Amino acid sequence: MEGWLGKSKGLLQLCRERGLIDPAKHNEYRKTGSKLQVLGEAVGVSVDFTPKFHAELAGEGIEYSWGFSKGLYRRQPLERKKKRAQFRKLVDECA
Repeated sequence: MEGWLGKSKGLLQLCRERGLIDPAKHNEYRKTGSKLQVLGEAVGVSVDFTPKFHAELAGEGIEYSWGFSKGLYRRQPLERKKKRAQFRKLVDECA
């Protein structure tokens, strides 16, 4: 049997050893999911969580639409970007 000698245990294992987490309840939570997932299942929707601040996984549609809008803005002539009113109008057009 392999032990913990020379290895990092991790926060979850430390909490189990100190009695802060009941392993039975922890596993039960994993089976049921979060309140949002349970609510989503009740209305027939699947809820998946993605890592925060990961541009390729978290909010894919938002990242691609933001990139598309930036591309539209960059193609506009410099004259349309100089004055504040023109700038705001242009940003609204690109969004």
